Amino acid sequence: MDYDCDDVGGIVEQFIRRRFDVVESDTLFSRDVDLWEYGYVDSLGVTELVVFLESHFGIQLPPSALFSSDFSRISGISAIVTGLMRPGAGDSQ
Repeated sequence: MDYDCDDVGGIVEQFIRRRFDVVESDTLFSRDVDLWEYGYVDSLGVTELVVFLESHFGIQLPPSALFSSDFSRISGISAIVTGLMRPGAGDSQ
């Protein structure tokens, strides 16, 4: 399936809301909030998120992606994942 950045963002957002019990009425939660700084995802949750991303989207997240400041926000995660799904993106890794 072809996903664009918004599709990936929606899937990641729903996973985080379900898995980490983020209610729809939480006004602080957005695709641009720092998930770690605001406590939405903890260190164990990062592992769960990585497993979900790799299995759901069929990608392999390189260490550089995990340590990127973009990986702390849903919008950044969706950009990383979308980039990794492009044809040939994983060839040099």
